[in-house]
Amino acid sequence: MSRKFKSFFYIFLFQLIGVSLMFLYTIDEPNSYKIIYAFSLILLVGLVNFYLNKKLIGYNMFYTLVTMLFSIGVLEIFRLSPTYGIKQMFWYAVGVVLMYIAYIMIKSTNFHEKWYLIYVGLIYFFLLYTFVFGEYKYGAKNWISIFGHLFQPSEFIKLLFIIQLASFRKSDKFTITKYKLINEFIAFTYIGFLFLQRDLGSAFIIFAILMMYLYFFEEDRRYFWYTFIVFMAFFFLGLLIFNHVKLRFKVWLNPFKYANNEGYQITTGLVAMANGGLFGTGVGLGIPNIIPVNVSDMILAAIFEEMGGLMVVAIIIIYLIFLAYGLKLSTMQNDIYYKTISVLATTTIVIQFFVILCGNLNLMPLTGITAPFISYGGSSMLSSFLMIGVLQASLKKN
Repeated sequence: MSRKFKSFFYIFLFQLIGVSLMFLYTIDEPNSYKIIYAFSLILLVGLVNFYLNKKLIGYNMFYTLVTMLFSIGVLEIFRLSPTYGIKQMFWYAVGVVLMYIAYIMIKSTNFHEKWYLIYVGLIYFFLLYTFVFGEYKYGAKNWISIFGHLFQPSEFIKLLFIIQLASFRKSDKFTITKYKLINEFIAFTYIGFLFLQRDLGSAFIIFAILMMYLYFFEEDRRYFWYTFIVFMAFFFLGLLIFNHVKLRFKVWLNPFKYANNEGYQITTGLVAMANGGLFGTGVGLGIPNIIPVNVSDMILAAIFEEMGGLMVVAIIIIYLIFLAYGLKLSTMQNDIYYKTISVLATTTIVIQFFVILCGNLNLMPLTGITAPFISYGGSSMLSSFLMIGVLQASLKKN
């Protein structure tokens, strides 16, 4: 039995045991549809894994790791809401297809390496369209409706921004010495739009991507610190001007004071995690249903309660392994375009996870971003798998 096949076999075994325990210990009487859908999930992921074990593309450890993350997340989502669990299965299947498409496009072409202005234009289009026609949900105007489904353009903006930064050094339009500050200026306009849309989580992720780019690829450290200082200045200015930013910090500093209103989500999450302890209550035996937005923003709190703190530690380790493989990948090729993509895509996924983890633990203000591959969300799942496809193709040139 190959090493890859063993990994997928253990994931299959985890899913089988998890689903069985969910129906064994769930309080509600399961119906036949729930059972069919749950075991269809195991079959779907199992078949995809079996196929990819034969045909796996590129640097294949990424897919093995994200499949485990997906398995943990979708089990808890299905327990909380079979409807969302079924939808998550669908987005997983579409995401795998998009992963292949992204891989083939990157692997078989090179014209995209110099599309700097096109990436900038697409990001501005998404930002302006959302700003004008977007819908409010959970306090942020960061959703657009497509054929009756809500999507977050900010999820795809992150990937476009990564490729924008990677293509900067390849573009014929700019010389590095003359236009060194252009990425910083453009990034702050992105952040400004996201602030106006109250999408603080995405604004922070864009800033984090820019800082990672400057840290890894800018030799002059002054740009790194100047950018950090400017961001902090704008942040404190926003704290003084925007009421929604003030409210987030008030709730963060003392969530139990606002437990009946704005702080209800974080306080119920903290109580749920305290209830779970190290080993959890068991899948189906906790009360994570009382946590608002428990399938996306607060999924880690739900997992903490029913699967235990040790499971969350295991998730952290998986993300750290993912980070290690991503940074290792960046050392395996010499082309600056692919090196930049591998570093930024990997660190973005990991940073996004730690931001939402710290939000769930109340170590920082809670933001509306998702835990990649774990939280429910079509936009998040599709954009994350696109990143994996791009990562898989990052060994194109050496």
